[in-house]
Amino acid sequence: MDINFAWVDAETQRRNDVCRFRRVFELAAVPPSAELHLFADSRYRLFVNGTFVTAGPARFVPSHPEYDSVELGPWLSAGENTLLAEVVSYGASTYQTSPASRAGFIAWGEAAEHDFSTPGEWQAQRSAAWDPEAPLFSFAQGPVELRDTRMVETRWQTPKAIDGPWGPLAPRATAYPTFEPAAIRATGTWRLASRERIVGYRWAEPGFDRRTDGRHYSIYAAVLESKQDCLVEAGLFWSGHWLNGQPVECTNDPLRGNRQSASLSLRRGANLLYGEVEQLQDVWGMLLGLPDTVGVSELRCAGLFDEQELQGHQPRVPARIGDLETMNVNWTRQPVAEPALPSRVRAWDLPEGEGSDVLVGPGKQVWCYDAADEFVGYVVVDVEAPSGTILDIGVDDHLRPDGLIALYASNPFANTVDRYLLAGGRQRVQGFHVRGGKHLQITLTVPGAGSARIHDCRVLSANGAFPIEGAFECSDPVISGAWRLSARTLQVSVEDSYADCPWRERGTYLGDSYVNLHLHAYLNTDLRVPRRVLRLFAQSQFADGQMPSAAPSWMTDSLEDYSLIWILFLRDYWQFSGDVDLVRELWPVVERILASSAWREGATGLWTGD
Repeated sequence: MDINFAWVDAETQRRNDVCRFRRVFELAAVPPSAELHLFADSRYRLFVNGTFVTAGPARFVPSHPEYDSVELGPWLSAGENTLLAEVVSYGASTYQTSPASRAGFIAWGEAAEHDFSTPGEWQAQRSAAWDPEAPLFSFAQGPVELRDTRMVETRWQTPKAIDGPWGPLAPRATAYPTFEPAAIRATGTWRLASRERIVGYRWAEPGFDRRTDGRHYSIYAAVLESKQDCLVEAGLFWSGHWLNGQPVECTNDPLRGNRQSASLSLRRGANLLYGEVEQLQDVWGMLLGLPDTVGVSELRCAGLFDEQELQGHQPRVPARIGDLETMNVNWTRQPVAEPALPSRVRAWDLPEGEGSDVLVGPGKQVWCYDAADEFVGYVVVDVEAPSGTILDIGVDDHLRPDGLIALYASNPFANTVDRYLLAGGRQRVQGFHVRGGKHLQITLTVPGAGSARIHDCRVLSANGAFPIEGAFECSDPVISGAWRLSARTLQVSVEDSYADCPWRERGTYLGDSYVNLHLHAYLNTDLRVPRRVLRLFAQSQFADGQMPSAAPSWMTDSLEDYSLIWILFLRDYWQFSGDVDLVRELWPVVERILASSAWREGATGLWTGD
């Protein structure tokens, strides 16, 4: 049977597009060998008869994809068997994929008389359970996971054979993840305060990039209802705000990330709060936190506008509700509700007392965990809760003084919380994406009557096996401790290639990788990872001979010194490994770097870049 890439239809450039591929077959008995080979752009995870088996592929440049191989035997049984591959195509800027990527899935292999070639007898469906407008985890990792686990999709169709940017497939060149549970421990539970109501909106602008599109803004108008003249404390998201035409003075909250505080002087009846929110990523938005004594009778938004268009509004800043209709703006009315921006919302949480094993709704509670060492992997939560309960899973490297994770404390653009709407009863929720950090926080929001509890929480490691071959100890405990920390830092940063960090980016940077190579060579003799890193950058080389700073990535510019570092990387890899064949293979890449049109000779005779 012919083997082709497949997708549910010809639309292969959607944002955060999740498709599911199913192959059902009957076995009289489990055969001695049943192998499946598969690859997906951008990422996949595989279940066999309902059990999670593996995830991948290794990060890749589309012209040089690498497939995974799985021996299915341990998960098969006599009778009916089901292979289920869930595939996500990011369709957004990441430092994990290339802009040339397109949605696609390919598989082949056999069990007894059954051929697993795609499209073949596979069935496919596009899943509506994942939100395509989920905000970016960070500029480097693509959209977070916003999934409604209540959705059960039963309609399947024959997938379509597609063409794409992929070159010839090669076997995976690095070790597979171990999926071993990381060591984490529970540190406490806290009830969360319900002192204010949070409302807002989310604005999605597919493909928006502030670096190339310039400064643009969405605008909003909220009608606040008060029963009396009063002064109230409100939480706002950073932007420009005006109340009844007058500017609102804001101060940064010292504890809660990406929150500003303001005193709003409300008059009895209706008040107009207007704001201009600069769009800094393709999915952005605004939050407004108000005490329960203040009602919000209307919320509307519009966008995007450049600064000149904002100045052209008449009136420039609306002071009365009636002014909104004269602004020549296509307002969109929004539900007066909390928007799907889970990291922003969780950053505004405040604990108000110790929690318990069981949360009785309605209410919110957090369960906090620390890792013995930094972790990177797939978070798995065994949870029991009523249908419609919100499960938020956040990761971070730092804690706030009150014990919650310090969302946005070190980066105001890292939305490090995934969200799941629970189906009800007891269920196992496993994150689709690799997450890393030192601290893990689970928040349950039970909207009505009923109770919820966390039965278990674990992280399945995304690291390949990386045993430390050797040891170091000296009379100075500081130096000995530094050695152990350095070794562990490298261990947790070795996935299918080097990652710059487990938490925010997980990008393969050239400068970081060169440092990693040297530590790697002293700790472990398996040098497949640095060999693959060298190839990733060679495959990503720009037309002018320069190298990107990270590969694969959507980065379109270079740091010229990194290009020269790649040559040093190749030379030192050869010194450690003796791998002359790779040097011969990649020597044309060296020649293109040295011949790059970007080089300029400075007054000292040293090279500089454009």
